[in-house]
Amino acid sequence: SQETNNDLKIGIYKPTYIPDGYTFQDSISGSRFSQSTWCNVDETIVLIQSPDIQISILIDTEDDSYNKSYVNDIPIYYTDKNGTLLLTWRQHNSIFKLNCTDNIPWDEIEKMILSLEMVE
Repeated sequence: SQETNNDLKIGIYKPTYIPDGYTFQDSISGSRFSQSTWCNVDETIVLIQSPDIQISILIDTEDDSYNKSYVNDIPIYYTDKNGTLLLTWRQHNSIFKLNCTDNIPWDEIEKMILSLEMVE
């Protein structure tokens, strides 16, 4: 059975580690993406996953600094704009985008990325 780009089958990944104080809010998924949200009193963490169909990763670098870091051997591209971090990386045949406050220490973000496990 051939898969088309409109119906890519990927496992859905979620972090098993979430920083203290955040609780799971909700998860939605479609044929081309999944999105999970965690909240605390003031802030939200959003993880979006879509199939990696070898397209370029577009990053909005207007009025902010664009950075590259590594978690193990995974290149992580990120911006820090008005106190919000947006991280983008490729892993598990997917493109992940993580949106969170820059109040979360980098080592906590690394733990989240390294704790990704397939849930569906």
